[in-house]
Amino acid sequence: NAATKEAGDYYYDAGALTHVQDQLKETTYAFEEARDLSIQAMRNQLNYVSTSSTATFTRPVGYTGTYNSGIWDNEKFVVVGSDGAIHTSTDGETWTAQTTGTTENLNDIRWNRWAVGERGVPEYVVVGDSGTILWSSNGEDWYSVVSGVSTNLRSIAYNGDIYVVVGDSGEVLYSSNVTTWQSGGSGVTSNLLDIIYNDDIDKFIAVGSSGVILESTDGNTWSAQESGTSEN
Repeated sequence: NAATKEAGDYYYDAGALTHVQDQLKETTYAFEEARDLSIQAMRNQLNYVSTSSTATFTRPVGYTGTYNSGIWDNEKFVVVGSDGAIHTSTDGETWTAQTTGTTENLNDIRWNRWAVGERGVPEYVVVGDSGTILWSSNGEDWYSVVSGVSTNLRSIAYNGDIYVVVGDSGEVLYSSNVTTWQSGGSGVTSNLLDIIYNDDIDKFIAVGSSGVILESTDGNTWSAQESGTSEN
């Protein structure tokens, strides 16, 4: 009868819904497991570099500066440092100096493995002192762009669409293509020292001196957060 058919349809739909929910849970678990494995792989690479014998570590000839940041792109390490240094290595032991065209201190590097072919933007972006911004598609051939600022740039983050850079005196820049940059309104004058993109909340988070913490979804408009401290 109609009531029996309705009940059967209900249980069928409920069973189908439960099946879909289970599939989603399995997919989510698989994604989280893959993400965790990727994070662990990066940690293993960093651990290899930090625990390897320094006796076999070979800097490029004549370089006595300081390395400030580095990445592993699944094929080679790329590190940036003082005096415009960008050095690459496939094994973490022997390093090659790349031509950068600048002597400014380079403070941070971001590698975007999905950039080339997907969005047509560079795979590697570096920021440094005096408004320096460099980009490369292979980690070896580097090109400079006009940032429009002269402040020291400290850190860079990427959310899949927008690059955001922070620096001294509350400086914030953002760009979708790396070649053209716009100023964001941080609302602070403190030095901004670091920035990340948190995909769990879909926001950029910047931290700086005097306990400053800022959040933004687009790199342009920022809101101050309570840190509970006035320390850097």
